[in-house]
Amino acid sequence: NDEKLEIFLVARDLFLNNGYEAIAMDHFALKEDEMAQAFRQGTLHRNFMGYTVKPADEYIGIGTSAIGFLEGAYFQNYKTIPEYYGILDKGDLPIERGMVLSEDDHIRGWVINKLMCKFSIDKDDFKKTFGRNFDEYFKEEKDHLRWCVEEKLCEILPNRIETTELGKIFIRNICMGFDWYLRQQDAHRKFSRTV
Repeated sequence: NDEKLEIFLVARDLFLNNGYEAIAMDHFALKEDEMAQAFRQGTLHRNFMGYTVKPADEYIGIGTSAIGFLEGAYFQNYKTIPEYYGILDKGDLPIERGMVLSEDDHIRGWVINKLMCKFSIDKDDFKKTFGRNFDEYFKEEKDHLRWCVEEKLCEILPNRIETTELGKIFIRNICMGFDWYLRQQDAHRKFSRTV
């Protein structure tokens, strides 16, 4: 796993030394590329499929195992061709499973998205968006944030959380602390698996 980190750091240096800039999580683009421009302007977006310069909040997965997102819910199609076409032949959607997101899922997704797209969280923007105080809402995450500061992954300012240069490399670890589903597993400390 140390080897994996070393390979990433060597590749990162090669990109940065050859006209690319680090944009968002594990992505690089030439400075004149529209993705790099969107990152610098703070308009880069991310959804389940990856980064984009335009918001794509809803999408339909077509094909076996494809994942879609509509009306606040994820859904995944059947994984095998016989199951997929068998359901289609019956005139039904070939959806095997799905999950409707809770309000908390939306809030946490917003925070994780800001970290992955901007490397920062604006607490005032959070309050405008959700009508809640960031520090109060995420009081259970204070230990995680303290750990991130101690590890020099981020800085906590009065109205912002800013990712450090080291934190940009380990942005997944910062984000994992806001993921309710992973938080119980102490996942934020697993550096090697996140690079």
